[in-house]
Amino acid sequence: MSVTTEGMGGWDKTREAKLTINNDNANGTEAIRSVIDSVKDFGVVYFLQSLSEKTGILGILRDTMPEVWQEVFCLACYLIVADKPVMYCDQWVASNHGLAVDNMSSQRVSDLLAAFGYEQRK
Repeated sequence: MSVTTEGMGGWDKTREAKLTINNDNANGTEAIRSVIDSVKDFGVVYFLQSLSEKTGILGILRDTMPEVWQEVFCLACYLIVADKPVMYCDQWVASNHGLAVDNMSSQRVSDLLAAFGYEQRK
């Protein structure tokens, strides 16, 4: 079985040039941090999306919550993967690739949960 990285576009000559550090390059450390900070995790989101599609959970979410299904799925992924309070969900979203949400701040999560009502959250 042959594995290819074609199309991933993660490493190119620009990144390679940014990583070149010498005594004349005072911004070398900043360049390295910039490259490292741009790396995002993809595996866990891909796995959970794949599993959710196969079990039909994503279809149910799309049908029953067409306005917010992506946020609900994102929050569910976060709660499954991270052992942290939901107020850190936005940081987790920023470090993971493949989630179709822009804002999962603490306030957004609170608004999302409040929309369900007390009885639906039990």
